[in-house]
Amino acid sequence: MKFDEVVCPTPYAISAGDPVGHMGYYQAPKDGGYEARYQVHIECTSMDDNLEKFLTNPEQVGEKNPLWLKYTPDLTLYKKEVVIGTFTKDTRVTTRTVILPLSQVQTDIDKTTRQEYWQLRPENAYALKGQAEPQLLSQYDLGKLGFRTETAEPTSFDYLDGKNQPTGFFRNLIDSLYQAATDDTRTSHALVKHNYQRLLDKIDSGSDRYSPMEYWRALHNPDYRDVIQKAIVKHPSDWYFKKGDAIWQPFLNALKKDAPEWKKYSEDFLDKMAWMQDVTTEKMGPSLWHMHPIMFLGALKLQHDIDWSKLTKQQFTDAVYEAALKEQEKSGIPAAITTAQAIDESGYGRKVPVDLNNKTYSFNLFGIKAKSGQKFVEIWTTEHINGGNIKIKDKFAAYDSFEESIADRTRFLTENKRYTSLFESDDPEKWSHGLQNKGYATDPNYASKLISIMKGSYMKSRGLK
Repeated sequence: MKFDEVVCPTPYAISAGDPVGHMGYYQAPKDGGYEARYQVHIECTSMDDNLEKFLTNPEQVGEKNPLWLKYTPDLTLYKKEVVIGTFTKDTRVTTRTVILPLSQVQTDIDKTTRQEYWQLRPENAYALKGQAEPQLLSQYDLGKLGFRTETAEPTSFDYLDGKNQPTGFFRNLIDSLYQAATDDTRTSHALVKHNYQRLLDKIDSGSDRYSPMEYWRALHNPDYRDVIQKAIVKHPSDWYFKKGDAIWQPFLNALKKDAPEWKKYSEDFLDKMAWMQDVTTEKMGPSLWHMHPIMFLGALKLQHDIDWSKLTKQQFTDAVYEAALKEQEKSGIPAAITTAQAIDESGYGRKVPVDLNNKTYSFNLFGIKAKSGQKFVEIWTTEHINGGNIKIKDKFAAYDSFEESIADRTRFLTENKRYTSLFESDDPEKWSHGLQNKGYATDPNYASKLISIMKGSYMKSRGLK
């Protein structure tokens, strides 16, 4: 490891599809020394001209095994007459696009007509089953699940220079976030769409003054990160262009006067990093499709390929938090408090019930016992009976995903009026104290325990105010 020099190990041969990234120690020069950090950089790229068509799933792979239900605006809604078990048309229609895990969507039948209906919990209503809408989607219907393509053709790699408004590709990203914020029904997020509209107006104004950091922060909004992470962008690769190419000049020229040492370092780095122009055996253009590696590859991965019972603490935390974020968008329950409770009650997943007969993983994060007619796993458990501890077989609820387990917990919290006041806040720490005050747990230190988990080394304060 040498400062001011790119040190390459022995050349590393790769093939198409190989996972290749960089995990190392980065140093950047500054006055009086240098800044250092460890960083992981993983690229998921493609030059396949068929990618846009691939997103449409033209061969309808997985059509017979749908995993998602999607509905769009203007879908007719129905309400149930609970006493007589029939359905009538509601005066409302849907006003937004929502995608739900099919495993979490229940069906109901009209006792008179025998017509089946989907229960759409986010709308507190029902929709006709067996129609063109709602749509049933397989995991490979990537386009309908929100994956989309964008093309960026910048004149410079300095996208946010504070002078030239980032029209085109960047504006499209901000607009997609505006649309997501518009569909967000949480009262705590009612003003977010106005902030994105303000930024769109500023971009359209052509103003030669703006804050790059403000734009950057607007792009990295964790509440709508799926919108950004599902964007597949074709843009020039810095592996292709060398220091003398025009696309680097605005960046390098700005350093000429203000930071000449940094300019030299950057030029050396760029020339040693660029390699695509030197490839003669393949026809490689300057632009590649760039996908978010976890979001894109995760969408293609079969769930049963994962041994959920052997997740590390960090993997468990990340998986539950990801599921909790989806529930947060629908219910408003902070993802951080959901994750902390799941960690506390399941011991980072170690106590999630696994069937003693067939090893089925239950995804049961909160130790919920099975109700009559519910899917279940059977495990050994200890009960205190007649003054002694006795091992018995008991049935615990089984779910198809963490999302489904979390949704069941949401039903418990929303249907129990004791917890109604908690929904007035989106602050996870306030939820911690509220749950303790409402008697959710008997542990007098329950709130402080949850807050400690949220601020710990695995959750890393994600989602805290």
